[in-house]
Amino acid sequence: MFASRSLCANDHLLKHILFVTDVDITSENGYRTRVLSEAREVSRNGARISFMSFVFARALTKNSRGAAEFIAKAEGLGAKIWLLPSPPHFKRAALIRMVDRYKTGLLRIAILGLRPDIVQGEGTTAAYTAVAIDRKNRPPVVFDMHGAIPEEIQASELPEAYRKMQLTRVEHMEEIALARSQYVISVSDALVGHWQRKYPTIRTRVEIIPCAVNTDLFRLDDLSRRTRRLEWELGDEDPLFVYSGAAQAYQQVDRVARVFARVLTLLPSAKILFLVPSRDREQVEALIHANQIPKTRCVVQSAIHHEVPSYLSAADVGFLLRDNLLLNRVASPTKFGEYMACGVPIIGSPNVESVKEAILHQEIGFLLDSDNPESLGVLVSCVRNLMRQRYSWARKCRTYAEQSLSWNRFGKELVKLYSNL
Repeated sequence: MFASRSLCANDHLLKHILFVTDVDITSENGYRTRVLSEAREVSRNGARISFMSFVFARALTKNSRGAAEFIAKAEGLGAKIWLLPSPPHFKRAALIRMVDRYKTGLLRIAILGLRPDIVQGEGTTAAYTAVAIDRKNRPPVVFDMHGAIPEEIQASELPEAYRKMQLTRVEHMEEIALARSQYVISVSDALVGHWQRKYPTIRTRVEIIPCAVNTDLFRLDDLSRRTRRLEWELGDEDPLFVYSGAAQAYQQVDRVARVFARVLTLLPSAKILFLVPSRDREQVEALIHANQIPKTRCVVQSAIHHEVPSYLSAADVGFLLRDNLLLNRVASPTKFGEYMACGVPIIGSPNVESVKEAILHQEIGFLLDSDNPESLGVLVSCVRNLMRQRYSWARKCRTYAEQSLSWNRFGKELVKLYSNL
């Protein structure tokens, strides 16, 4: 039988946490950022950490550099790491079960060898892999629920038959993982309400930890602001809009381009910075051309994670628009915290509950309900007012990040959670 060590009051700092990932960590994305942030926080509070990361063999081959970067960052935290090839998605039930057994078998071996105090499943499939092991043969499992994954599949453009099969499978995994885990971490209250309505008999303990931000890295940087704006020929009174993130459809980058093109007719001194991965630059440049945005009024840039704050610091207002889908309503966008920590008010849609509530009650941005001329006129008026009080807005956003979205706060919450297991 697996037995955790008995713990006295402060021994939680000595716990060994095994993080299990089952989503691509070879690319810089919100998933990888959150996993490494959680590991960093518990590590600096004294915990030992290890990683078992399943990655599609194709991704390991295609992005070996990204895999090496993840390994280096994990090892920089003092972690042991196993990067394991994952077979592709199969459609036949027998092959799917074989893959499940492969992952669970490897995790069982890791648990026997490492003797971790806690296994944290980062996402639905990772948590399912952990709870598939008999409770007597494993430590407590924490399910870090990053979002509404079945609903994400439902909204995808996968072929219908395959989408239905994946939806059924992932909903089953989600229900089992929620029921058998000893703790659930949720990124928002809205996500908790969603799965409690969906699975009303499940009563697993829950902790809300949003997609927080490293406020030591993401911060107001006046020197970078002056340098970037001088480089882009922006005066103090010229507003710089920013879109930061990948160019997936759900992030409405096409709408951002349309809105900015119309804003530009009312605010001709404005510019926009598209801060996107290099793989998305061609797509963004096509949107700029399609919306007839002059090249002199836009900048398309790519940056690695630690460089992003220097670009965001130059901006005056950031776009954070989302489609009206359940997966967005329950989300906690990583970019929200990054904008706030760098003192950038946001233009948000009312489709993300946590963002909408912050805008309404904390006054850290503006809601854009529609793209009609009246709404855009109000938006432009708000931006003009913002430019007159730029540093007041920046401090308000920064304060909100420090109080409500900082790992300096939620790292302590995470350690407290582990101490209760």
